[in-house]
Amino acid sequence: MVARDQAAALTQALGQLPREQREAVLLQIEADLSVEEIATITDSSFETTKSRLRYARTKLRELLNEYA
Repeated sequence: MVARDQAAALTQALGQLPREQREAVLLQIEADLSVEEIATITDSSFETTKSRLRYARTKLRELLNEYA
């Protein structure tokens, strides 16, 4: 039951991210891609991709704080 609640919270938190951040995070987590690979796929610079991932992780930590 706890795992199901955590999965639901993660899904909800991911839905609250801007599209570009969500896309970068999912490519990194689900596809196990590097920052360079994500940048290529999303047609973004390396630095932009790093920023998107950093902001996404920060927001996810905030949203999922109660599960830590």
